[in-house]
This record gives sequence, structure tokens and C-alpha cells, in this order.
Amino acid sequence: ENTILLLGDNIASQLAEGTSSRNFGRMSLFGQTFFDQRTLLDISRHSFYPPPRTDSVLIELTPKATAEIQSNPATYLFFKLFTSAAKHPLVINVMKEAIIESSEKSSRGTLDKRESWQRSRSLFRRQSKSWIQEYNATGSINFDNPNLDDGDVITQEQALNVIERMEIDDSILRKPFLKFDNQDIRELVAGVKRILG
Repeated sequence: ENTILLLGDNIASQLAEGTSSRNFGRMSLFGQTFFDQRTLLDISRHSFYPPPRTDSVLIELTPKATAEIQSNPATYLFFKLFTSAAKHPLVINVMKEAIIESSEKSSRGTLDKRESWQRSRSLFRRQSKSWIQEYNATGSINFDNPNLDDGDVITQEQALNVIERMEIDDSILRKPFLKFDNQDIRELVAGVKRILG
């Protein structure tokens, strides 16, 4: 359910760093993407024998629920970057996929994929009946405004437009996440948060 760690104050502060800090990096992003963090106790170095070089902090990390991660598009995007990193895909491809998946998840709400497809088929059947009634009444069908209630599912082209609006340097987008340094991570996070919040 959670874990309690005794860490040197430098490492503990890296986990909690804000995105504007020069110390914000991979560990900060990882900690903030996957965990809710709480500082339990600051411990002086003089509480230990022999005393270490730094003070310590006792922190609690509680894993975020999957629904919480999926409900925030920016957090979901960072989640996808971390979970797909071992395959070495280009960051732009992971971002595009995450934006599309996030829009699909928000459009289907709490429905799983199977239930969502059933709902879509049901909506289409109702729309088809409406088209038949319209044709029988007027002799024509207006296909311009089908009411299929798609939600906000976006296309690959729209996802690329979202990424373009983030104004992230192309050299960052065109390399694997595992090759990022802290500066790359800060630029990526700033761009994502500017658009996705």
C-alpha cells in the first residue's frame, strides 16, 4: 500500500523538486508521476553514530491509483514514457500514443474497452434508425451531423498538432526517453504542462 524510506536530504529533495528547479530530473518526474509523497520527519545527521555527511528525511510514498494516473493527460503521458522506455521508442511516438489513449479513456469514462465498443454499436444502431426515418420522411439523409457521441477521441494528426503546440525542441522529441538528461526532462515537462496542464 505504501513504503516509508529514510533518505539523505539531497535525494528526498530531488523527489519533491518543482519543475522550475534546476535539480528537477528523472527521479523527480518518476516520483511525482507514480507516487503521492509525504515528509514524515526531518532527522539531523547528529542523530546517527558515526554522523553521516548529510541530514536525513523520513518520507512516505503511496502509489497513485491507476485511475488517478489515467485521469490526468499529462501524468498519463509521463507514465507511458517511463513504462515504454525499455523498448527505446522515440519520445514523439510515445507522446502521440499517450495523447490518443488519454482521449479514448476520457471519452469512454469508466467503461472498459469492450463496454465502450458495445456502447458505440448501440449508438450507431440508434443513429441508423434515425437516418432511415429521415429518408422515409424526406427522401434524403443528412450525413453531415451524425450524432454518434464520439466524445473527444482524437486522431494521430490531431495528437501531432497538440505536440507541436508544446513547442518542444525536435532533437528532444526524436530520441528515446532513456537518453534524456535533466535539461531535456525539464524542457519536456514544461512543454507538456503548458498544453495538458
